[in-house]
Order: sequence, then C-alpha cells, then structure tokens
Amino acid sequence: METAGKIIDLAFGFEGWVFGGYVRDNVVLKTNEVTDIDIVFPEWADVDLFIKTLGIFFSVYVYHDQTHEDGLYMSKCSKRLIKMEVDDVDVDLIITNGGFQQWCNERSTDLSCNLFYMTSSVPLGVRYVPHQFRHRANIADYLIGLAKNKQFCQIYDEKSDNYEEKNMIKVEKRVEKMESRGWVIVCTCC
Repeated sequence: METAGKIIDLAFGFEGWVFGGYVRDNVVLKTNEVTDIDIVFPEWADVDLFIKTLGIFFSVYVYHDQTHEDGLYMSKCSKRLIKMEVDDVDVDLIITNGGFQQWCNERSTDLSCNLFYMTSSVPLGVRYVPHQFRHRANIADYLIGLAKNKQFCQIYDEKSDNYEEKNMIKVEKRVEKMESRGWVIVCTCC
C-alpha cells in the first residue's frame, strides 16, 4: 500500500488522476490489497518525466508503450497507453487528448463500479452520470452502495459514446471477471 500511495501522490504532482479498480477497491471498499493502478494524464503532462521520476524511488519496468490514433478500447479521447510494473504493482498510464473535463465528458465506462476517480483535490468522485441513472437523486450514494454490496450494473451500451458492437465481447469478459471475484451484476442497461 505504501508504494501505491507514493505512486499516486507523484501522479497528482504531474496533474494525473486515478480511476477504476484501485479507487473502487481501496477507497470505496477500503481494502489494503493493491492489484493495479490506472492513472490518466492530460495531453500536456510530461509523462516520460513522471516515469523517470518514479525510477528514482522504485524499480520500473515499462513493457508496453503504444499510441493509438483511433483511441483505446472504448475511449476515443485516450490516445496513448503505457503499461508498466513499479516494484510489484501493475500501473497503466493513459494519456488523453485534452484534460480532465474532456475525460469526464466521454461516456465510455463499461461497469458502474468503474466510474469512481480521485484527484489531488477530490478524494472520491464519479466520472459521469450514466444515462440510465439520470433520474436518481443521489447517484454517488447509489453507486457507492452498489459497490459496498459488491454489486454493479453494465453501463456500456448503445447509448454510450463511441459504442461499437466489437467492444461488447471485452465488456462481457470484464463482467465475468468481476463475477469470478464475488461481485454480482444487478442490471444490464440498454
């Protein structure tokens, strides 16, 4: 956990923000097990300097660094993916076109339990309100409640930005992975 905290603090210093499983598991569910950390940086951040700086404190092994002109997976605004191991922690860095607001506005998240993020000034946030939850009075409480009960909804569907049928195979595999970890899907929204 100490390594993860230092990685995250350094990312915040480089204008990055953390999202996905780390926030869900360690901030919402308060577990101490860190399997991976997903960090997004705005296009103007010096990510290469961030990686060099990590190397001062940790053993860093970059095993994937690729630019994707058409975007990553379901996201059209994320253009570069770097996968690395920092000591024994898997870290994915995503460089997005634009900044934080553009990332939040892109509705491309697959599962409700992956909507959480944290920044240097926001200890726990929700990336956006999915279409199917737009009439709920308190979306944050609802999503936190689902996560604390190890429940989730599939939110990537035809109403998602950049929807493509080919992504559904990967979404289905991610649903199966969550279910194998003891999570329960409570709704598939379309």
